[in-house]
Amino acid sequence: DIASQPELVHRYLSDHEADLERAVRQPFDPIGHGALLWLLIHTAIAQQVDRHPEFIVVRYEDLATDPVTGFRDLYGRLDLPFDERAEKAVRAGSLAGPGARRNPWGRVGMAKTAFQPMQSADNAWAWRDRLTPAEARIVMGRTRAAAERYYGPDELALDREHAA
Repeated sequence: DIASQPELVHRYLSDHEADLERAVRQPFDPIGHGALLWLLIHTAIAQQVDRHPEFIVVRYEDLATDPVTGFRDLYGRLDLPFDERAEKAVRAGSLAGPGARRNPWGRVGMAKTAFQPMQSADNAWAWRDRLTPAEARIVMGRTRAAAERYYGPDELALDREHAA
């Protein structure tokens, strides 16, 4: 879908045009295509932040592992009140109890966007457990340049014993 949007590719993703063209010609590869999608998204984010330093970027992993603190900080940076109602919503959505879904990427029910309480911390770094070591090396090899902007060396370590 991205490759079929020439304005988007020209304007934001021209450095990855050859990768996009190659991906279109290849059979679907969830690991390779997923890594490319992550790279494209984070390349575009970086460009926007470079153009607009007033933008606030918050990593999913930070919000997922400590949602109340993370959202409280984000609300403060946006000059919004983090009141009891907001905290309750954060807790309900990201700190659900034992009955919550453990796989936050699955769909439940008919709606794709329905509120689905989860234990968000379970998913923050789940790629380390879901990908094989070979798959993780492929993803890291293809995304490292962009990932280093957002993640430290320990977070990017493929050695799971030393990873954050």
